[in-house]
Amino acid sequence: MSRLDKMNYILNFDAKIINFIAKTVYNPDFWAREIRRFITDQIEDTIAEKVIMSPQVKEFTLSIIKNELVVK
Repeated sequence: MSRLDKMNYILNFDAKIINFIAKTVYNPDFWAREIRRFITDQIEDTIAEKVIMSPQVKEFTLSIIKNELVVK
């Protein structure tokens, strides 16, 4: 169970997001470290900020807009 599940939050995304992250940040010299760093910096931190600013919002969606990952 993820941290979001434990707090009753929902994160929606599809395979396009996974492919986007893998193609954008994967570096064979660092294996998955760069992917983990990207997820922490771009997704986890953004969701944390949104939760702090609007605690009533319980559902988030990852999308790609203009070749950039966006959390709505």
